[in-house]
Amino acid sequence: MKKKVVIVCIIYFSLIFFLSQIKFDNTTLIQKQIEFENNVSINNELLLFNKTINENSKKFSNDFIDIYSNQLLSKNSNPNLINKSEALKLKLENIDDISLAKKIDKVIDINQKKQKEINNFKSLIYSFKKYKGNDEKANFVQIQYIINDYRKRNNYSKSMVVNNIENEKIKLAYLTFDDGPSANTKKIVDILNKNNLKGTFFFVGLEMNKKKNENVIRYVIENNQVIGMHGYSHDYVKTRKRDKFKKELFNMKNILKNKYNYTTNLVRSPYGSFTLKNKDIKYYLENGYYLWDWNVDTLDWEDKRKPNKVKNKTRKQIINIKKKKDIVVLYHEYPSALDSLQSTIDLLKQNNYHIINMNPEIFYSNYFNDIVE
Repeated sequence: MKKKVVIVCIIYFSLIFFLSQIKFDNTTLIQKQIEFENNVSINNELLLFNKTINENSKKFSNDFIDIYSNQLLSKNSNPNLINKSEALKLKLENIDDISLAKKIDKVIDINQKKQKEINNFKSLIYSFKKYKGNDEKANFVQIQYIINDYRKRNNYSKSMVVNNIENEKIKLAYLTFDDGPSANTKKIVDILNKNNLKGTFFFVGLEMNKKKNENVIRYVIENNQVIGMHGYSHDYVKTRKRDKFKKELFNMKNILKNKYNYTTNLVRSPYGSFTLKNKDIKYYLENGYYLWDWNVDTLDWEDKRKPNKVKNKTRKQIINIKKKKDIVVLYHEYPSALDSLQSTIDLLKQNNYHIINMNPEIFYSNYFNDIVE
């Protein structure tokens, strides 16, 4: 009898010990998951980007961005993490351990936030690839700016935000066209296509709503050119008032999205941002818009049919930009723009500028009041 009691006691205490070990192991597993999620974050993985940039900055190969983004996403994108945590919670939900339940909830919360961040980053990379140009050196600079902007907008630590992008002293130039769509829009697109370039067309809402311009807008989109918003009315008396301009931008975004399935956050206010109050500029920037003025004005609006005058005025301005500075060229859709555009493209290339496109969905900076930030 005593022998049986001893055996039962041994089995009982062994079972108690075994159960306690299961609980201990599960707690350890949860803690490991929490530590893993805290330590392996996109914030840390972005360091891989900097390493990739350093290793490939001299090569500018077409593949390095794909290699980087695939490495980044493969190390973070694990949809099973959320499912594992949820399954573990279901498995342990009958255990009377409040602290353990909180740990499980924390893992699930971390995983869900991480997955959302990963999805955001995937969208960013997709948008970059969709709109990047053919100039790999210019793409190299732009992806650096975009990553930096992503960090700022997601409240990364100051140490992860680069104040001065190391851009190999590459000089960038942007070609922008105001007041369309018009009868000349397609011709401008054809010139850009001939040069394997993309420009930014800041359209006016009133012109966009004309039936005759619907195919013009589609032509711009189909040829992967970029559309920005120049206000619906192009009336600075109206658009200098925030409530009016905000409504105009909202209407333009809806037209582009609903009719053409096109998204843009690029804005050029009528006559430039100097017509806007500083507090209104701050409002637009905080609400996801990118404001773009210019620093080379072709003055084609003065000489609508005199391309040689436009060429000369543009040449003087480009050559007189002494310090290294990104150039934003302002054209309007006039005949003189058509006849002088190729000359400007050639001049920029001769002066070692890399002509790059803006991205309508994401961009790295704003240019207003003669300040790039």
